[in-house]
Amino acid sequence: MELAKITKKIIECLEDEVDVVENIGSQTGLLDIRNPQIIAENFPAIRITPKQLSPKQLDYFNTQEYEATYLLYYFNKAKDDWMDDVASLNLLDKVLRLVKSNNWGINSITPAMNITANALTVRQINGHLINGWQVEWQHTMQLECENNTVETPVKPKSLYFSSNRDDFGIADKYSEVKGYER
Repeated sequence: MELAKITKKIIECLEDEVDVVENIGSQTGLLDIRNPQIIAENFPAIRITPKQLSPKQLDYFNTQEYEATYLLYYFNKAKDDWMDDVASLNLLDKVLRLVKSNNWGINSITPAMNITANALTVRQINGHLINGWQVEWQHTMQLECENNTVETPVKPKSLYFSSNRDDFGIADKYSEVKGYER
């Protein structure tokens, strides 16, 4: 599966499960938290972006394993009202519970792990005073690899075995395995 499709599935899942937020989408690139610029007029708003991809081992079946870190930005209008703060925290709690251990219905990624949430400072964005949260988590995922560097393994014609580990690397000490023996 492609990274863009995985991000789209996360957005779709959030749209289905977090029905009080109508403004959910992807964010192109990371936000400068000191001076965030988002394309949003309706709040609360949720924006998702992949933050980092770290290649792990190359798989033998034309896929590459990655450690992927995602960021979710949750923005809300800042008000000096305790009830709005409680509603905002309840929504954050719902998002965190949704992210926790979720693989977004995709079998090629692990459930979310290493979840953290950090408060964002109050800023003025598009003429609105905004506060929010940054939620970060990781997945291990398999992405298709077009330029694989490892050949797909072939079935060997002969298999050799030695039960003595001192024989390692000495060809004439190995015996050919013929059929299935126990």
